Amino acid sequence: MLFVKVVQLSVVNDRDLAVGREHRLVPAEACVEDGETRHAENDIAFLDHAAVVGPAMMHGANHRANFRAAVTAPYATNTAHSFEALLCHKGARNAQQNDCDSIRPVLAKLSRHVPESWKPFLRPPVRVVRSIAYAVSDRAELWTHKRDRLTPPSRLLRAGGFGTLSLQEHQKNGDWHVNEILVRLAGLKPHHRVLDVGCGIGQKARSLTRFLTTGSYEGLDISPLGISWCRENIAPRYPNFQFREADVYNSAYRPDGTQSAAQYKFPYDSTQFDFVILFSVFTHMMPDAVDNYLGEIFRVLKPGGTCVASFFLMGDDASKAVERGWNAHPFPYAFDGYRIFLKEKPEAAIAYDERLVRQMYERHHLTIADPILRGRWWWSDMHGQDYVIATR
Repeated sequence: MLFVKVVQLSVVNDRDLAVGREHRLVPAEACVEDGETRHAENDIAFLDHAAVVGPAMMHGANHRANFRAAVTAPYATNTAHSFEALLCHKGARNAQQNDCDSIRPVLAKLSRHVPESWKPFLRPPVRVVRSIAYAVSDRAELWTHKRDRLTPPSRLLRAGGFGTLSLQEHQKNGDWHVNEILVRLAGLKPHHRVLDVGCGIGQKARSLTRFLTTGSYEGLDISPLGISWCRENIAPRYPNFQFREADVYNSAYRPDGTQSAAQYKFPYDSTQFDFVILFSVFTHMMPDAVDNYLGEIFRVLKPGGTCVASFFLMGDDASKAVERGWNAHPFPYAFDGYRIFLKEKPEAAIAYDERLVRQMYERHHLTIADPILRGRWWWSDMHGQDYVIATR
C-alpha cells in the first residue's frame, strides 16, 4: 500500500517550510480521487509534489523532470556567435544590463532576419533602446506599488539566480526569514551586529532595515550584480548597512572567481558579529569550502554569538528518500558524505550527510541547538531547507 505524508501547517507560507507542523501517514487511496489530490479538512496532501512514500511515483517523477529542466536552464551556455546572446550578455557588471529574459525570444526571431553585415551597427542602438525600456519598466513597478525602493526590479531577480522569481516572493521570503527564523527562533535583537554571508540582492537586508534600529549589517556575496544593486539602493538610505563583493569561485554562480572558497578569509576582524547568517549558501558549497567557512564564522563571531545556516541535510529519513529517488529534489550523484544534483556543475545544489555537518560544527567549536528545524525539500518540493542554529 502506498502512503502519503499529510502535513498540518501552523505557519502559512507557500515557499518556505512550515514551522511546528505535524506529520502523519494516511493511505494514498484516501487522498486521491480520479488522479486528483483531495484536501482533507485542516490537512494538505502534497501528492503533486512527490510526497508519496513508495516506488510508484508518477507525480514525483514528473515533478523531478520539470524541476531539473527549470534548474538547469540558468546554466545553459549561450552560443558564442548568437547575435541575441551578444546583445544580452550577462557578464556585464552594470545592473541595468543583466537581464534579457523577457526580450531574448524576440531578439532571437529578429536576428534570423538581419544580415550579418548589419549586426555590428545595430548593437549600440539596441542597447540604448533596451536601457530605456528597462528604466521605464523599473519605474513603473515603483509607481504601481509593486515594489518599494529596497526591492530590486523583477528583471534583476530573474537575471541573477537569486532564488526568487517574483517581487512578492522576494519580499515575503525576506520577511519570513527575519521574523520567524532570526527573531523568533534564533533571538536576534535590534542592537545586534549581523554578517549576512550570501546576501544576494538584499532579500534579508531589506527586511532587516526595519529591525536593526541600533545595530548594523554587513552583506557579503559573490554576485557583482547583487552587491552593486545593494550598494546603490540600500546602503545610501541606511548607513549602518554595508555590502562587499567576494571574488570567490563557484562552478554554478561565479565561474570567473579567482579565489578558492576552501581558502577564502572573510574580510572582517575577529569577534566582530553577534550573528552570522547563511541562507542557501552551504547548499552550493563543497565540503572543504563549508569547513573553511565554519572556521571563519567561529573567528568573526563574538563569544556567545549565533550562526544560522540552511542546508539540505540527509538524516535517516531524508537519506532513504534520496537514495531511493523518492524525493522531489534529486541528488543522483553520491560521494563521501554528500550528494550533488549536477555532475557538470557540482555546486548547483549539494545535500550533506547530517553526521558530516555535525562533525564539522564540532571541529570548529560551534554548538548546534537541537532539534534542527527540518525543511520539506526531501519529501515535498525544492523549497524548505533545513535550518541549523548554533552558538560559539
